[in-house]
Amino acid sequence: MSKLLRHPAFLAGTAALCLSAAAAAETEPFIGQVIPVGENFCPQNYLPAAGQMLSIASNTALFSLVGCNYGGDCRSTFALPDLRGRAIIGTGQGPGLPDYQRGQHGGSTQVSLTPLELPNHHHSMMASTQAPQLNSPQNGAMPTYQYAAAEIYSDQNPGSAQMNPDVLGHTGASTPMSIVQPTATINYCIAVFGLYPPRN
Repeated sequence: MSKLLRHPAFLAGTAALCLSAAAAAETEPFIGQVIPVGENFCPQNYLPAAGQMLSIASNTALFSLVGCNYGGDCRSTFALPDLRGRAIIGTGQGPGLPDYQRGQHGGSTQVSLTPLELPNHHHSMMASTQAPQLNSPQNGAMPTYQYAAAEIYSDQNPGSAQMNPDVLGHTGASTPMSIVQPTATINYCIAVFGLYPPRN
């Protein structure tokens, strides 16, 4: 028996088994671990991180880690994180940044600007130094009356007549614009079976 234990083939086989067991332990995921994968499916023991509802009774270990931070009624169901079309950020509040809690969603893929978001600016208006010749602003310009004072305003305030549309008009279309950063799409998967992660 002692000769067998010292035999090179036996020692080599034992070492191989130990290495295989160690490799298997290293590849077994921690429950709740999220990984990106390049394939179009999730590996064994993983599910897509797509917001699915799972049974608490059938996934007690995962529920004890994930809770209802991502959805569910917390009585019979809970939800997985939904990372479809979303960028991942860390929890907490960085310097000069908002406070983000686990499971919180935010952001938008597009935005429509309002005057409040535009920089302060002005528009110039061109006038004519010639004597007025038209009774409508259409195809005309307001005179400056730089050589003599003139009364061109009425004391009726507010006015009762609609001005010609060529005088005032709206500009812009409020079309939403994309604010999405350059992206590369990949699958995210969450481990539903594996090792229960120890706390530090």
